[in-house]
Amino acid sequence: MRGEYAAQDFGEGWSGRGGSVCRLPRSPEADQGTLCRTVAGLWGFVEMWRTILMDSDFRSECSVLCVAVQEPAGDEAPLQGAAVAFGNWTALLAESIRAHGAADTDAQRTATLIVAAIEGPVVMCRAERSTRPLDQANERLELLIRAVTASVD
Repeated sequence: MRGEYAAQDFGEGWSGRGGSVCRLPRSPEADQGTLCRTVAGLWGFVEMWRTILMDSDFRSECSVLCVAVQEPAGDEAPLQGAAVAFGNWTALLAESIRAHGAADTDAQRTATLIVAAIEGPVVMCRAERSTRPLDQANERLELLIRAVTASVD
């Protein structure tokens, strides 16, 4: 039952079936300053999902999304945990986007869009048994990040 996973810590990431499936990674490029950290993080996040999906024959899913969609009956804690996880990911992204030149409002809105725009393609990848939706979303999100941050890095 997916609701049982919500008892785990949703803080920085979250481990469900098959290990950490919804963690915002830190890529090596981010620490070298060769790329905007946000773009490097996006690449790492997308690559993590590509690997998870392909290694599981497109059966893995984002456990946080599952908890949010299924709303376990009689227990608000899992849903609250999912909200915290999504909020943490959005806050981390927004902080990075702001640090690279975006205005506060643009950073928050862009971060929300990024989280939403990765969750959807993961589901689509499962249905299509292909990473095409994830790859296409990644291409557009990178353009968006670069536009919002004015590529100051």
